[in-house]
Amino acid sequence: MPSSQRFTPFSELIDLNPRGRVGPTADLVPYVGMGDVSNNGQLMRIGERPAAQLAPGQTCFQDEDVLFAKITPCMENGKGAYVQGLDGRIAFGSTEFHVLRARPGVSSRFVYHWTRSRKFRRSAEVMMTGSAGQRRVPAAFFERYRIQHRTLSEQHHIAETLDAVNERIVLAQALLAKLATTRDGVLDHLLRYGVHTGRREKETLVGAIPEGWNVRGIGEICSVGSGGTPPRKEGAKFFTHGGVPWVKTLDLTEGEVSATSETLTPLAVKSARLRTYPPGSVLVAMYGGWEQIGRTGILSLPATVNQAISALEPGSDVDPVYLLCALQHGRPRWRRVAASSRKDPNITKDDVRKFLIPLPPLEEQAKIVEIRDALLSQLSWAAADLRKSCQLQESLLDDLLMGTL
Repeated sequence: MPSSQRFTPFSELIDLNPRGRVGPTADLVPYVGMGDVSNNGQLMRIGERPAAQLAPGQTCFQDEDVLFAKITPCMENGKGAYVQGLDGRIAFGSTEFHVLRARPGVSSRFVYHWTRSRKFRRSAEVMMTGSAGQRRVPAAFFERYRIQHRTLSEQHHIAETLDAVNERIVLAQALLAKLATTRDGVLDHLLRYGVHTGRREKETLVGAIPEGWNVRGIGEICSVGSGGTPPRKEGAKFFTHGGVPWVKTLDLTEGEVSATSETLTPLAVKSARLRTYPPGSVLVAMYGGWEQIGRTGILSLPATVNQAISALEPGSDVDPVYLLCALQHGRPRWRRVAASSRKDPNITKDDVRKFLIPLPPLEEQAKIVEIRDALLSQLSWAAADLRKSCQLQESLLDDLLMGTL
């Protein structure tokens, strides 16, 4: 429990935006821009900048200071960091940071965790000043925002508890990244060499593949269709909640498509002559520039699609999930065929039909899919553990800092 119910201005815990200056012999100085801090409060890198480029009164800081983004939308997004790794040097940074330096008798980590609090940032947002797109948290916010008084011992206890949760999150993030790298490496190997080692290879139009594999165009192994967009002027007559799922490019997740952002009425499907594709159909984005071309998904429910998507219904000699993996693995090759008469490149349904993929025997396809599913299961477990840790962090932040625990 807190030592008392006395409240104190946050400004009494910190020196705000302390001044510093470059040493007389400095050529390059440590520098942190807004892009060097993350939305979850991590200092991702420390760069350098010529001292001569620093403006008078440039934001400066040292180890154990806290950076707090003051401009919209960076502040609302959670931009900020706890400064470490300067080894006694003075660093400089974006003028869009407030720098919070803990005063003697105050835990710098306690200050940092307060800046990660949702309540703290929501209150800061209310006090922002300036025009839209250029709104900033004023220095006066730290004078007006009040928190429960805590002894230094209490501050350390709260900070250590929250640091332990942070460490758990960091470890969970590292595990998730490692598993994702492993998945990508294993799938790359499987889609190049298969599940058996030591086999002879043969050169093909998609590169070297094991003997016993074939190369087939999508049109040879799938029925290829597309869709369209009903007239939006019809409003609720054609567009509704809980209707027929209608897939657009941004609904493609590189995995299962189990929901869509918009659904259609049966009348819209009939009027626009849209085909409803069965579960197991593999979808490929054809429009939207390099970021979207070749984006994929596989239906887990019956759905129709718009005109930007090719829908592939696999034949009997290709596993739908293997087809999805092969398309994802071959995505860079779309750059060879994409063309456009407009600003953004695109591919056509005919390009999709002609697109070549390596095709192992069905039994080997099934083994590749089995390994892929096991890897995704590990990733799913790790992602769930990370979500739980983040939820625990949010709950503890509010409860410990507000004194309800």
